[in-house]
Amino acid sequence: MNKKRNSLFLYEILIRELTKAVLEEDKKKKIEIISLIKESFKKGTYLYEDWKNYRALIGVKVNKLIADKLIAEVKKSCEFIDKEKLFQEQNVLIKKINKKFPSSVYSNFVPNYRSMATIYQLFNSSNLPIKKRVFLEEGLIAEITGEFKEEKKELQPISKLAFKNFVEKFNTSYSVLIKEQKQLLEKYILSTFNEVEFKYYLNEEIGRLKSVLQESLLMEEIKLDSEMTDKSNQVINLLESYKDKTIDGKMIEEMLKIQQLVEEIKSNAN
Repeated sequence: MNKKRNSLFLYEILIRELTKAVLEEDKKKKIEIISLIKESFKKGTYLYEDWKNYRALIGVKVNKLIADKLIAEVKKSCEFIDKEKLFQEQNVLIKKINKKFPSSVYSNFVPNYRSMATIYQLFNSSNLPIKKRVFLEEGLIAEITGEFKEEKKELQPISKLAFKNFVEKFNTSYSVLIKEQKQLLEKYILSTFNEVEFKYYLNEEIGRLKSVLQESLLMEEIKLDSEMTDKSNQVINLLESYKDKTIDGKMIEEMLKIQQLVEEIKSNAN
């Protein structure tokens, strides 16, 4: 796969750079990247349509019947994209990326890279041999249905240097980034594009955290320890207070810590 001709790959490497800019508190870089993403992937562009097709097949888990239908629909959608105009839009974006970032940006770790490469080959290679096309499609179906398990070694970052700053800064506070923390951080970074969706997610996550903490008050080790009970109630009150506060970096940082606390409580309860 030619990485630079994969719209989702270009989008993902920019998201990784945006994540680093946010964590490094580089406001200028953050604004530049957000502007570039909004400009390049806005609705009505061929990049957006191509990106949307990839996203329809990446990260979903459905049964084989639905997987077959999804692939068929994406194939139809791909046929309506003007490949020449898409190529031109990609050229413009690539030139801007090359101007703003070092070449190492293309080595940023991107999840689901195997799936991206498969989709790219399936829908962008008109002279692909029938046998290979069938094998690629079956492999993609296996991934979508959860039958395919990628080897751990292929999940390692392509370049350790690309995420060095990101990992070091975050690991000073959190030794392990749990799934809920990843989700919160990513949605916060992307809230610029869909603030309503982020607020809905945040409300749901606050509710989940409160529920676990309230249930923890019934645990013997917490009930019998007045200090632990007080601290749990303080955290619950803090979560309650968020409904009247403006969402900012301080709130997100607090929630990341609460997520870690809740994960520890759940682990001890099991």
